[in-house]
Amino acid sequence: MQVKSGHVNRGMIATLKGGMDREDAAVGIFITLQEPTEPMRQEATGAGFYEPESLPGNRYPKVQILTIEQLLDGEQPEYPRFAAPQTFRKAPRRRRREGAQRSLDD
Repeated sequence: MQVKSGHVNRGMIATLKGGMDREDAAVGIFITLQEPTEPMRQEATGAGFYEPESLPGNRYPKVQILTIEQLLDGEQPEYPRFAAPQTFRKAPRRRRREGAQRSLDD
C-alpha cells in the first residue's frame, strides 16, 4: 500500500507496480488526497486482475487507486475477504533483546 499527498502522477503508480512485483504482492492499493489523473488510471488498469486460486471466478483489480474522500465515504478496496491463509504474508517475528528496556525508576 502507498499513501501520497501533494502532486501525484502516473510514475507513482508505476513505482507501486514495481514494488508489487518485487514483493510478489497480488493487490496494491494507492491512497491519495487528490483525484487520480487519467494516465494514473490507465497505468492501474494496465496491471490487470488478480484471481485467487481458492476463489475461482472472483477477479480483483491488481492496482487500485482510492482517495481519502472515498475512504471517508465508506468505499473500500476490493480484495478477497475470505482468502486462503497463504494469500497474506506473515510478518517476521522479532524478539526483544535482554536488558534493552529501561525501568521506570531510572
